[in-house]
Amino acid sequence: AEQTAKDRSRVVDDHMLCQQKLQKFYAQRNTYLTGITMFLGLILISTHSLVSQLVEGPRAAAAAAQPAPAADASRAEAERLKSQLADARKEVEELKRKDRDMATLKKQAESSHREYMRLADECERLQKLLDNSGESKKDA
Repeated sequence: AEQTAKDRSRVVDDHMLCQQKLQKFYAQRNTYLTGITMFLGLILISTHSLVSQLVEGPRAAAAAAQPAPAADASRAEAERLKSQLADARKEVEELKRKDRDMATLKKQAESSHREYMRLADECERLQKLLDNSGESKKDA
């Protein structure tokens, strides 16, 4: 009887240790997810300001420029702005892709957590079953 009490206390201690490690894992995971989210937020803000500057830039440049700019200079400026706009669109697509990847990673982490909890419950149930079968053998 003393041995089963020790086994039970060991199982309880192991379970408590497992719970503590799980809490630490969740805290670290949440910290990393928060940091990544904040970083992506800053990237989105800077991209937004860059795009707004690209949109506002030609208007301000046209107002400050001479009334009749040379045709070659305006074509070169238009080409430069088109290339900048294409670059900005590529950046936006990249950020959207990263956002989708983050959502997928979140879903994977959530499913891993659910599976871990299911296995922990299964392990606990089997431990109880093992403990009960051990007690019935000692009684007989």
